[in-house]
Amino acid sequence: MTGLREEADYKEQVLPEYQGNPLIEALPEIMSREETLSCLTREPPYDKGERTLEAKYRIHCLSRLLHDYYQPLPEHLDIESGISVCLRQGYRNRNPQGRQYALMINESYAAMVEKRPVRMISGYHPNASGFTIIGVSGVGKSTAVESILYQYPQVIEHTEYKGRPLPATQIVWLKLDCPHDGSRGELCYRFFKAIDDAVGTEYFDQFKKSRITVDSMLTLMQRIAQEYSLGLLVCDEIQHLSLAKGGSDAMLNFFVTMVNTIGVPVILIGTSKARPLLQGQFRQARRASG
Repeated sequence: MTGLREEADYKEQVLPEYQGNPLIEALPEIMSREETLSCLTREPPYDKGERTLEAKYRIHCLSRLLHDYYQPLPEHLDIESGISVCLRQGYRNRNPQGRQYALMINESYAAMVEKRPVRMISGYHPNASGFTIIGVSGVGKSTAVESILYQYPQVIEHTEYKGRPLPATQIVWLKLDCPHDGSRGELCYRFFKAIDDAVGTEYFDQFKKSRITVDSMLTLMQRIAQEYSLGLLVCDEIQHLSLAKGGSDAMLNFFVTMVNTIGVPVILIGTSKARPLLQGQFRQARRASG
């Protein structure tokens, strides 16, 4: 799943905690519920003259409702509001012009070189949070989230901010599907492939050939998320983690690390089979509740 790529257009912020942060100011304006309803609603084309067509043609006209019609529900508006809050709160203490943020980037690089977990920097306090969407298969969870994500550009290119150079590439969101067998390694490769599709890098080919360990890939994912100022990570079909060899704890712990250490909000989507995974430990349940 890939989205738009555009140049940064900084917008004046109403809330003081969002002011002076180019990662937040480059995002689209915060939408009201009415604006969200208008943006998400899709209606198929309609021509009264088609009512006089033969039945064999009218049945094809009806099929448009399956693909071209989308009516957001109140739950979808709540999801949009949650994504909007998570995205901006996650960027609050990740201002690329801040000293603590620069120190955190250096720590991420050192962790990658030394092949160790990323350590917290004194004075750096991520504000990230996330939530989980649980529902029966086919109810429209993924479609709703994708429709909302498409309201944001996926990649924003920064060159200058308030007269000062700011050469940076910002990845606003990434959406991954959990592998059918719950493989941590395959999920890591899907992360690298999604990054490549978004910004044109070659991480997937590089790491696929190197055959590095899963733990090393998880550290690299944190480094890449930090380098590209990843705003939001969405992982779909998380119920497949129950099939992972060695259990699901390792992957869920990684998601918690992304939130606690790097400050990247994580949104998990799954069926009711995913509920036991998230309720096994208190901290997982707390993170999942948003």
